[in-house]
Amino acid sequence: MKRDIFGPRLQGRFGESTRGPTGAFCLRVVIVNYRQWSSTMDLVRQLGKSQCWRSGKVEIVVVDNGSPPNPVVAKLNKISNLRLIRNRNNRGFARAVNIGAEGFSGEWLLLLNPDITVGEGFLDRVIDVGESSRNLYSNQGVIGFGMLDPEGSVQPSTGPFPDLLNTLFRRILPRRFRKYHLTLPKDGHVDWASGCCLLITKACWSAMGRFDPDFFLYYEDVDFCHRAVQGGWRVGLDRSVTAVHHHPLHRRKVPGHLRVATRMALYTYTRKHWPAWQHAVMSFILRTEATLGAWYSRLCGNWGGEAWWTTLGTLLRDSSRGKTATAIQRLFTLLGTGELHRKG
Repeated sequence: MKRDIFGPRLQGRFGESTRGPTGAFCLRVVIVNYRQWSSTMDLVRQLGKSQCWRSGKVEIVVVDNGSPPNPVVAKLNKISNLRLIRNRNNRGFARAVNIGAEGFSGEWLLLLNPDITVGEGFLDRVIDVGESSRNLYSNQGVIGFGMLDPEGSVQPSTGPFPDLLNTLFRRILPRRFRKYHLTLPKDGHVDWASGCCLLITKACWSAMGRFDPDFFLYYEDVDFCHRAVQGGWRVGLDRSVTAVHHHPLHRRKVPGHLRVATRMALYTYTRKHWPAWQHAVMSFILRTEATLGAWYSRLCGNWGGEAWWTTLGTLLRDSSRGKTATAIQRLFTLLGTGELHRKG
């Protein structure tokens, strides 16, 4: 992996270069960028409209996963208290977050997707909620916030921990609800909250050992919250702070290479957290789906679809035969270099 940090952090338009009287940041924001330079820049501008940024209490780390060059890079490089880390290839969301969080010493870590819009003072409200929740619950570890669709309607962003029965049942539901709560939960305790906008305490992050790097994309947030709850931490939801999430996965057409990533993520989650027999059942279902998907794609002359279904089947068979590490390495190589993307 190559990590390039571009130049000095100069004083920017959003605030002073000082870190405040304590000499340290209280909040680090990590944004993982992949071919969304414009959205990332817009989000950084919005975050700059918070008092805590202007007073030097916040640092932003943008981790780019192998995107092509863009003029926005030079603009980001000139903003104070912002660090840009560029990976040579797409290392996936979980590993990119881990890179961005490395060495942070503040009280809070905030994860934000680039395709999110926030209002003025957003970071101030996030910190207020975090401190209030921690005063109420000594074991507060993770907090999710209210997510909205671009139209203003509530967007599902929390859910129950998946098990075999609810995972199979939810396959017949619209994609919007396959992972998430079917009804809007009340503010308070939830099983897990989406990593698109997630606040994590330093103590919880350190205790859980970061995101699991075996996940390329999807389920890494569910896995982290599962481990946090098992470790005695509280996962909370506070919708008094809201943000607009423009392109969640369930609102997009999912290309073949992302279907490989999401199904392998589900496989990895079941391997870690389900009883062995339930994992075996889900593994069989996923392998059968890959076989039937490849057959149907070939019948329809969809050679790109056949390629990724075949690849998924190979990865699942390798994993089920004890070659999990090999399958994960192969998955990251294919997705990181864009090979699966080129296959369709």
